[in-house]
Amino acid sequence: MRNIHLGSRIDGVFRKDFYELPMDSVREMIANAVCHRSYIRRGRIQVAIYDDRLEVTSPGKVDSELSLEDLKGGNSKVRNVAIATAFSYMHVIESWGTGIPRIFKESEAYGLKEPSMEELGNSFRITMYRRPFETDLYGVKDPCQKAKGTDLGSTQSESEILIGEKEKALLEMMRIHPSATQSQFAEKLGWDVNQVKYYLEKMRKNNMIEHTGTTRTGQWKVLVPC
Repeated sequence: MRNIHLGSRIDGVFRKDFYELPMDSVREMIANAVCHRSYIRRGRIQVAIYDDRLEVTSPGKVDSELSLEDLKGGNSKVRNVAIATAFSYMHVIESWGTGIPRIFKESEAYGLKEPSMEELGNSFRITMYRRPFETDLYGVKDPCQKAKGTDLGSTQSESEILIGEKEKALLEMMRIHPSATQSQFAEKLGWDVNQVKYYLEKMRKNNMIEHTGTTRTGQWKVLVPC
């Protein structure tokens, strides 16, 4: 993260920060490498950052039954089931086969060149491409705002925001129970409270939701269709 540019934008009296790359996807690239690399072959997972791209290279080729297009479409065959199960339990990954499609979608939402995947001998590499921030009088533009000139504080449409299954479940519960607390959401969804807090904070940062009033008596408002 020290080598990925961080830009800021003034929105009223507040400052909002944006990384030039979708950091959830960077985390996903590394988590996928840990889950799917070959531990029989010697070597390490390598994360390389250049001026125009970020590469994650891991030992082991793609399973012979899968093509690179299969991976892009969400088809997956987990090489290390125990690691993937542990990552899923810890919410490092949401579900098997969703990681690479999400990386492609978030790159598109950021206005980045489509990521590339390639096999290099006995290794697999996925590359995400960088591009400079766009700026105006208020600072850097939100990379996820496709409509140029749109005010950062305005409501974003569903096409501009990536809404995963977890977010959809929480948004739907919020529509039904707008006065619910974080603990009540966790109880209704069967989640851990920390998981609820994580997704609420993530959706707040993406201007998908807002909360008015106090923690116990306030109201949730959904700003996007779900």
